[in-house]
Amino acid sequence: MNNKIIIYIIILCIIIFIFNIINNYSNNYSNNNLYNYSNISDWYIKNNKKINDYTDVLDNNPFVFFLLNNNDIKINKITNYINYNGINISARRKDPIHYSIYVKRLNQNYEIWRYPDFRDEYKRHSYNYMNNYINFLYKNINYNKKNIFEFTCYHGILDNKVRLWQQLVKKYGVQESSIVMPRTYLIPDDKNIFYQDYNNKIENNKFILKNAFLGGKTGIKITNSYEYIISLFDKYKNQSISLCTDNVCLGKREYNLVQPYLNNPFLIDGYKFNFRFYLVNFWKNNKLTSGIFKDFYLSYSINKFNKDSNNFSDIITSYSDNSDNDKWGIVDKITMETKRPNSHKTFKQYLNNKGLDFNIFLKNLKVNINKIIESNKNDLTNYCITNQNHFQVYALDMEMDNNLNPILYEANVYFILYKHLYGNLQASMYEDIFNYFDITKSFNIGFWQVYPLV
Repeated sequence: MNNKIIIYIIILCIIIFIFNIINNYSNNYSNNNLYNYSNISDWYIKNNKKINDYTDVLDNNPFVFFLLNNNDIKINKITNYINYNGINISARRKDPIHYSIYVKRLNQNYEIWRYPDFRDEYKRHSYNYMNNYINFLYKNINYNKKNIFEFTCYHGILDNKVRLWQQLVKKYGVQESSIVMPRTYLIPDDKNIFYQDYNNKIENNKFILKNAFLGGKTGIKITNSYEYIISLFDKYKNQSISLCTDNVCLGKREYNLVQPYLNNPFLIDGYKFNFRFYLVNFWKNNKLTSGIFKDFYLSYSINKFNKDSNNFSDIITSYSDNSDNDKWGIVDKITMETKRPNSHKTFKQYLNNKGLDFNIFLKNLKVNINKIIESNKNDLTNYCITNQNHFQVYALDMEMDNNLNPILYEANVYFILYKHLYGNLQASMYEDIFNYFDITKSFNIGFWQVYPLV
């Protein structure tokens, strides 16, 4: 075989190799292109349309509302989804996964990459699946451009009640952790501890069983039955939480933990309530900073609090058994009509009218959330890239005891928008996030810094 034939064979092999690479690339990217447009997205861009309410654009999204109504920003392109392993991956609630924007006052383009939502509870909460997707995404990012990522880490670092408790106890011990979160017993690992505490007269014999991930008042059960709780410890006795190599296995169990019910909640006009705070973790100048948005809202129980009842409408907040899809909206509509405190301003005024110091509450809030960050800080920046901007928003659901101590029940990345009443709050928060990165000039109220604690 002469040298020319050998050279031809080598060239042919190279061509086949390159063809396979291109073919695989095409399978990962729809139409061999990262960007996939919808008619509504293109229509808003081409017409430079301004939106005046929350009944229209892209399924009523406060994030989009902020982008389209900010004078500093022009949207150049929107990507509705990225095709990953044959699945179209969008952001939360099927919102667009990517925005290319132009910031007029800086004469600078930015690429915004939003956190994915796989629309499947197991894939959504699988660290391995999420990690593989992020690695796939990062391999296809143009780092010569200015990028903003709507994530700093895998969301299960905080959006996992089991892990939250484990990390707090590891750093602060059970007693101090029980000020930040309710005293928590992990199923099945803490059976003996639960047995000892129960027989030593736990302060309240009403308990809440919870799943590690599920929110929206799903995956919970109120019970007074010690025997039922012990049966769950026994049911999962061979499935220690330590055996979960991927967090998704927790979601496959009915309940992962049990907590004593808070028997001394702070009540407003006899109603139990919870706060919805927004914690934002920022990665800027290669440092982690965390803040709580300076507005929040309160949601109440449907009925006045009855500690002897196990009826959700009496003892659970933000819950309605109304059959329509807007059950949370029903609760908040009642709150507005009865003029109970529902925001930072009105809650602060309520405390002042009762002779109570809002600053004591705020100090307790900062200290407790700081402990959450401190006990997880080594993992909260796992997806952060040097010299890039990242942020991640967690919706924190907290109750408060009679000592003005806010107690964390859960942290959610895939949180409901409450667009019917609170869309403007969230749009204002996004505006202040981009102001923090010096991208937009407009500013609303900012954040209470909780990490580092000042």
